[in-house]
Amino acid sequence: MELRSKFKADISRVKEWLLGVDDRLRVPRWIPVSIGVAITLLFLSFQIYQLLSFNPFWGYDGGAHVQILETLLFQFRFPTLAENYLAWHEPLYYLILVGVGFLGIPFWFSHLIIVFAIDVLVFTLFRRMGLGWIRSLFGSLAILSLPAFLEVSMFYTNEALNYVFLLFIMHCALTLWRESTWSWKSSLLFGLCVGFGVVTKITAVVAFGVVAILLIVKMARTRMWKYGLTILGAIVLTMICYAPWYMVRSAGLAQASINNYDMLPAKELVWDERMAFMTRFDSDIFRFPFWYSGGTGFWSMIYADTVSDYLGLFENQDRKSSLSEDRRISTTHNGNSVSAYRKPFATLAIRFGFIPVGVMLAGFGYSVFLLFSRKHRIDQSVQMTSMQQSTPMNDALIVLGFSSAFLLALMYYAYRYPYYDQGVVKSIFIAPAFVLPMAMGMKVMEKFPQWVQGIIFTTWIFYIVSILSLFFIRPI
Repeated sequence: MELRSKFKADISRVKEWLLGVDDRLRVPRWIPVSIGVAITLLFLSFQIYQLLSFNPFWGYDGGAHVQILETLLFQFRFPTLAENYLAWHEPLYYLILVGVGFLGIPFWFSHLIIVFAIDVLVFTLFRRMGLGWIRSLFGSLAILSLPAFLEVSMFYTNEALNYVFLLFIMHCALTLWRESTWSWKSSLLFGLCVGFGVVTKITAVVAFGVVAILLIVKMARTRMWKYGLTILGAIVLTMICYAPWYMVRSAGLAQASINNYDMLPAKELVWDERMAFMTRFDSDIFRFPFWYSGGTGFWSMIYADTVSDYLGLFENQDRKSSLSEDRRISTTHNGNSVSAYRKPFATLAIRFGFIPVGVMLAGFGYSVFLLFSRKHRIDQSVQMTSMQQSTPMNDALIVLGFSSAFLLALMYYAYRYPYYDQGVVKSIFIAPAFVLPMAMGMKVMEKFPQWVQGIIFTTWIFYIVSILSLFFIRPI
């Protein structure tokens, strides 16, 4: 009876809240809530449709990912490097899908649960950054509509589970950074996320390094030395989680390095050539939005891959193959092509992509300003007392830490292995790091006049529509 009465009281409070008037929009709250629920359901339906309608072999390295799953499912072993060039990939994603597959649950359903987890984690990150639910919903839609997130939602790839753990680590970072007293529960959760994350993809080490630096800064400010146990515990758990896979790689793959460096000998280029690539933005992408255009500059490649279908993956490959040669456009030196009717839409996405990228850059720049501005250098004791609250000053270091670390890691990878091709410079490697600067950038937008915000959001919606339209346009 007590639970029933409590439930009724909760329902009454929800009804009262929904019937109330939103202070900002000046309409009953049930109207924007209904619109938000409808948009959410439409986008989730879109994700389901894409996953079921796109052949997993159409994805980047799609066939290799599927072959790992099939080898585990039917032969009960990992493939060798001779059989599969992705055999060195960390195994947790594949083991989960295959393990659940033995219970009769199809791969697509398990992958879909992972995709929905990404959706929830992105939305809750926006909320924890201090944004209202309407802006959090829009920000989540904007992030999840970026090509990298669309790719992991519609193709089988270990990046999907990697995104889950990276986003979880960002949540842990916010908790550890803001909590006023050390908690073994949050420390244990962080350690497990790093441990399982590393067995999903080794780049989780980058996220661990960011959080470790944050905790060192916190210890220096507060003398809360127990956070040293958090760092040490995460290292121990990571070693325990990674050890079995390290032994498998040592015995079965004939090389146990952290990455497949032995398979990727660096291209011999002089210093000037490498630096020219790392500092160049090739404007050709605004005229022709597909690879290999823009391929002479690191920044043009990462921009194009962040905001548009740069690699031509968002197309039904069977439909494209049925088109005549004059209705296809050659894109690369190795004979790849895209349908000609897609070029105008991809060009629009490239040209309007400055909106999401600009918001992220604004969030990054604002974080730098907060970090070095005298106005925001407050007394350490006052600052640490309010650590558990979401304030711009408290969030600045976290935003800068994750976004800078992943971008620098990608830049190092491109410099170390300068193939200057699709396999090195891809936004899919660092897309989770876009969430925090996007959230901070949207907080900057709140300071703008309403008419300026309206223009930005209208243009932003136009960009999102241009991206999603790449899936639905048909040849005339």
